[in-house]
Amino acid sequence: MRIILFPLLFLISTRVFPCSCYNERFNSIADKVAKYEFVAFVKFKKVLDTLYTHEQIKIKGKDTALKFANAVVMEIEVLEKFKGPERINRILIWGVNSSCEMRTMPEEKWIIFANRTPSGDFQTGYCNYNKLYSNSKGERDWVYKKEILLLDSLEILYGKKTKSIETEIKYSNGKTEVRQNYKKELLWGKQEIFYSNGNKYAVYNYKKGKLHGQFQTYYAKGGLYTQGYFKKGILRKQTVWYDDSVYSKSRLTRSSEIIYKPDGRSYSSYIWNSTGIKESESFFNNQDNSYLHIVYNENGKPYYMIIENYKKKERIYKEWNTKGLLIKETHSINGNTVYQFSEK
Repeated sequence: MRIILFPLLFLISTRVFPCSCYNERFNSIADKVAKYEFVAFVKFKKVLDTLYTHEQIKIKGKDTALKFANAVVMEIEVLEKFKGPERINRILIWGVNSSCEMRTMPEEKWIIFANRTPSGDFQTGYCNYNKLYSNSKGERDWVYKKEILLLDSLEILYGKKTKSIETEIKYSNGKTEVRQNYKKELLWGKQEIFYSNGNKYAVYNYKKGKLHGQFQTYYAKGGLYTQGYFKKGILRKQTVWYDDSVYSKSRLTRSSEIIYKPDGRSYSSYIWNSTGIKESESFFNNQDNSYLHIVYNENGKPYYMIIENYKKKERIYKEWNTKGLLIKETHSINGNTVYQFSEK
């Protein structure tokens, strides 16, 4: 049965437009929740219906009738409701076949923020504050943990967060997702995380509930993805490696590296291509608010360099040819050029 619930305005095809969302700033999670009528932690089950846009376009000079799917009605299972009515088992998702598509899949778990349509049903889309919590295999993002922390924040806001100490968390297939240790009710020592197939996902170290010490993360096929270390919860160094299953099985090749100084803001960063040749390096000094950026040619010689002092509003730009000879240089203060050289 076809379900037509929504204003004609939404049935205009968006497939040719880039997705652009108004990113409203919120002071707290409570402010985000206040904007929506339904907020819940859900599992997507299956597509119940599809809504189409019908268009007449010319193909090789002939009028042709086409139809495009631009919304789906999804069956959902509410795992934890924070705001809205108790019994919700479906939701409409806009943006199918467009740059604004949420790309939901059955068995994925999402944190959903939705509002009512004029007919009383609920709708959501890419530009809402929706977050993918876990994929269809049950795997979560343990690197940035934004969705894990968001769910925690919602549970705390609605008084649903219970203090639990879990030394081992398992997937629905029985394999271990997380193995960790506690001391004085705080994460302490090694934390091991695994993909649903049993391969290692990451290894972190904690002290007094904060990340502290060496860490490694891995690609799904087993290759090293990142490594570095934290100190008292603050990232001090991180190196990213190319996926050796794609680029090279004989050696590890760095992709990028960033090193923070003790102030936590000054840093040095480096980028390499897949063959190991350095492409660029950057340095930021928080004390004098200065920045240096150098980009290299494939032969290892500098291509161009930018030096900026944001406090003094000074900028220097230099450019070289592949032989290493300076061909262009510009100095400016407050946006005004005070010196300029260009090879003729």
